[in-house]
Amino acid sequence: MRLPPIFLALLASVAFAQSPKPVASRLAAQNALFDDYYETELRERPEMATAFGDYRYNDKLSDYSLEAIAAREQHNEDFLRRIQEIPGDGFSDQDQLSHDLLVRVLQQRVADFNLK
Repeated sequence: MRLPPIFLALLASVAFAQSPKPVASRLAAQNALFDDYYETELRERPEMATAFGDYRYNDKLSDYSLEAIAAREQHNEDFLRRIQEIPGDGFSDQDQLSHDLLVRVLQQRVADFNLK
């Protein structure tokens, strides 16, 4: 049985569309997300930044208002969505562990928020 060329082209395009990005590009995206997450944590928790030796936020204190807590929760949900969009297939053990740990931390924070 011979398949029509248009069917083969369609099948190939579907197969390529579903293949994940190369490991290097996914790892670069994950590392960029880690950097963004770290900077967000420092900005939202200035005392922690100071304890880590980053003095950019010494003129601020952590905000515990309801609005700030809701904003932090929104950031957590956004980071969780973004990290889950990066498949860890083919990552080294260390990179996969880092990926899994951030997912776990963020899932726990979202669950904690939902439990009040």
